Amino acid sequence: MFITAHPDDESFLAAGTMYKNFLAGGKSALICATYGEKGKARLGKSVTSRQLASMRKKELEKVSQFLHVANLFAFRLPDGNLTSKTMTLSAKIEKIIKKWKPDFIFSFGPDGVSGHMDHICIGEVSKKLSKKFSIQFLMFSATPTFIKEFELAQKRRSFGVYSSKIVHSGHSLKVTIDPKVKHKALSMHASQQIFEHLTKKTIHEILHYEYFR
Repeated sequence: MFITAHPDDESFLAAGTMYKNFLAGGKSALICATYGEKGKARLGKSVTSRQLASMRKKELEKVSQFLHVANLFAFRLPDGNLTSKTMTLSAKIEKIIKKWKPDFIFSFGPDGVSGHMDHICIGEVSKKLSKKFSIQFLMFSATPTFIKEFELAQKRRSFGVYSSKIVHSGHSLKVTIDPKVKHKALSMHASQQIFEHLTKKTIHEILHYEYFR
């Protein structure tokens, strides 16, 4: 079970792993807490929050089909303000866990990979639930180069709600993935400028490996 905050989180952090799980005969469930309506569109035209939410939901559904996700659960909780809906978020996810009974839960750690507050919030909720149900919890980890260049990435941000105090813990598990699968999954999020502010080395790592702890 992969638990994320926004459409495209799953593609950045675990698309290759989900696809490998499918090829191995496993089943993946994907939970996305928001429709990503605050994720500023890079379409070259003005769109409303409602229009962007609809676009990003459709992109998420398309990616899920491509990755052979067995079940997709998309909640329309407030993008950029998940902390105001922690109890609702926890109750929704707990209900799915009880029905699905996953072997593993993947979500964000305390660093949120990028430091996004929605990532940190849903990671905390997911970790508590994994402990409650005695399910092994794996955290998404940033690529080694992204961690080294994190301060530069922070300076280039123009929007979003991020924590000012982030310490990356690094990874303990590195999964080699198919770069073509990863690139196609990321490309399906057409409303977003996927590789904005990332260096060539970081992009190479994102396309060839996925990191967990």
